[in-house]
Amino acid sequence: MEEASKILYYGRKKLLSLIVITIINFAIAWYYCDRIIERIKQDMLPEQAKLIVTTPMEYLLVKIQVSLILAVLITLMVFIFYLLRKYRVRIIWIPPAIILFIFGFSFSYFLLMPTAMRILTSLPLESGISPFFSIRQFLTFIIISLILFSLVFELPLIVTWLSINGYVSS
Repeated sequence: MEEASKILYYGRKKLLSLIVITIINFAIAWYYCDRIIERIKQDMLPEQAKLIVTTPMEYLLVKIQVSLILAVLITLMVFIFYLLRKYRVRIIWIPPAIILFIFGFSFSYFLLMPTAMRILTSLPLESGISPFFSIRQFLTFIIISLILFSLVFELPLIVTWLSINGYVSS
């Protein structure tokens, strides 16, 4: 019983530290959120398209959403560091994972998403319809797409790990 209480104590301690880290990351992300949204708007939104808010609370909710996503992603990195610190042998997986994630994010942010947004915006323009996007739907689409494409670039590493551990045969 003493062993279980020790595990629960250290687990609670780590969980509380992760919650505090998430709150701090949220505050930092909140501070930079307007700049991040403006940068995404400049990089992704074609000139012909306009962002709109459809409810009085929409922009505030978007700021909360973006800040929370950034805070959770940064905290997730800290959590993975906590896990891998215990298993030092597995640290060899961290640099390739980071490099692949950054490569996937960069590919989708600088090449794929701007092209996709130009195509998706040109379709209504060709029909004589002015494209107006809700800021929440626009940013949700961009953020989810960026995260998914970044994770897709992790697949070679995941398949390699599965193969090494015998879950997948070649």
